[in-house]
Amino acid sequence: MISAFVFCLTAGIILIGIEIFVPGGILGLIGSMFLLSSLIICFIEFGFRIGIYYLTVLACAVMTVIILVMKFAHLLPVRKKLFLNANEKNMKIEIDNLDLLVGKQGTAYTVLRPTGKILIGGKRYEAITEGAFIQKNRQIEIIRIEGNNIIVRSKP
Repeated sequence: MISAFVFCLTAGIILIGIEIFVPGGILGLIGSMFLLSSLIICFIEFGFRIGIYYLTVLACAVMTVIILVMKFAHLLPVRKKLFLNANEKNMKIEIDNLDLLVGKQGTAYTVLRPTGKILIGGKRYEAITEGAFIQKNRQIEIIRIEGNNIIVRSKP
């Protein structure tokens, strides 16, 4: 039974370690199940007192690893594959006052059925038709703004 305990513990740690590099959740879930199995085996094989010690050490180890990964993950050589790069150089944040667009005219950049892209003053926006579908390259007019939605109609 001790070999089953060691196997479950080792397999759980390895699978959770692999999960860091192969995201998806399945390997981490299976690894967590192996760690839970090792905990159950520990309680059965070694008794309640050793089981509680093992549970405490396991919980502290998991918390320590999570804290260390959160603190030092940016130093890993594979960080570009693990995290999105969100610095000011590659992020273009543009805040438009959509209310200023009401009444403007443009063209349908894509087919709007009922949503699609429109082109107003050289800028693309996501829009919703007021009624019927609008074909690509048709003239459109912005009639109102509802929240973050631009409502358009085809221009006759």
